Formats: sequence, structure tokens, C-alpha cells
Amino acid sequence: MCRGKQHFSEIPNDPKLLDLRSPLRPPKWLNSQIEIFAVAVREFVNGNRDICVDIINSLRGDEFCSWYIEHGQNSGRFRVKIINAPKPIPIPEDERDPL
Repeated sequence: MCRGKQHFSEIPNDPKLLDLRSPLRPPKWLNSQIEIFAVAVREFVNGNRDICVDIINSLRGDEFCSWYIEHGQNSGRFRVKIINAPKPIPIPEDERDPL
């Protein structure tokens, strides 16, 4: 886990190795979970609600939530530290988009 650590286990410490297109690569097992979810959707569309629910319950949802909370929410801080990026200049409140 990366919270409170000096090194981030999910991205390299060398700025040259950072992926410029993806701030944080998802876990390798996520693609298989997406495929399983697609099967669940097809089952639901075909009227097989119970099968759909069973498939959904087999997904690694809790594990993905934990991964995101631990790594997804911290990756930006570590990337900034690795590339020594300056802190952004805050946008004045009167220039921000309304909520």
C-alpha cells in the first residue's frame, strides 16, 4: 500500500519511465473483470436476472475499491513528486465554473 509511504508501488520512480498517457495503469486483472461484467449485462438483457446477479457478486468489486482508494487517489501526488512539478496556481474563485 502507498498511503503514508515515500515510494509509490504502482508507478516507477524514474520520470523517464512514467506513462504520459495514463497517470496510473489499472491492475492487470481488471480487464478480465470487465469481460465478466459484460457477460453479466448480456445475461440481464436476455432476461436472466438471477444469473446476472450471481456473476456481479463474483466480481472483485471490493478489491477494486480498495485498490482505487489506496492507489488511484494517491497517484497524482507521487507523479508530481517524481517529476518535480511546481504547484499549480489556484484559479480565483470568481473565475471558476459554477457548480
